[in-house]
Amino acid sequence: KLSSASRGGASSGRLLRAVSIAVYAPFGEGGEEEEEALVALQQALHEAGLVKTLLRALAEASPHDREVSVSLLARLVLGSRHFLRQLLCDGQCGDQGGDGRCGLTAAAAAACLDPRCSAASLVNALLLLCHAARAAGSRRDVAGAAAAACLTGPGATTSAASASPPDGDWTGMLLRARLPQCLTPLLRHDELAVRSKACTLVGTLCRLSSAFYEPVRAAGLPPLVAACGTHEVSSLRRAGSFALAEVARLERLT
Repeated sequence: KLSSASRGGASSGRLLRAVSIAVYAPFGEGGEEEEEALVALQQALHEAGLVKTLLRALAEASPHDREVSVSLLARLVLGSRHFLRQLLCDGQCGDQGGDGRCGLTAAAAAACLDPRCSAASLVNALLLLCHAARAAGSRRDVAGAAAAACLTGPGATTSAASASPPDGDWTGMLLRARLPQCLTPLLRHDELAVRSKACTLVGTLCRLSSAFYEPVRAAGLPPLVAACGTHEVSSLRRAGSFALAEVARLERLT
């Protein structure tokens, strides 16, 4: 059904919303007796490549029809590294559900971060993207340590390339999603929670890689996060200050 929704059409948004509600419903159930069935459901969703199918369908849906699907995406990606891998899969990663389709494309990112979406939907999208950026950073650090150990450790025989993670370039996927250009309207959003999470994403991306500095600068984000960093509400002020500090650090490096 979701594959049909991803092909667009007048009813595609309604179909996306209905299927997403049906898939999401079991995650609200409680009790130990449901745990085994829930694990089996997640395994089936993963094998079907649900995350990539959702991302394709979101790009064809109206902002109103995306909310439940983005909530479902956040629930899956924040809860399981397996679904996170599908989000950041480049189509060649060999993950289950690895069928040559990319995960987070620029079109999917723009749909998730569309300022016409509800504040709740935007916060969920920003949360899952912050989580993805942090995971990419952790994965890079682990890979770097493994490569260094292979090259410099006692009796080292393995090359740095063989120590690289086998499931694609997560940082590269985030770069190709062109996230900074989606964040300009969100850093001006009426809802403080949206602005705060957008600041956190800016800071997390800049901490992940210096390659994000130029897209962040070109999108005009530094003065926007600076304004958030002087806001009277402490949560927004902290998020803005974090983002500004990371941008400034990259500015000094460049």
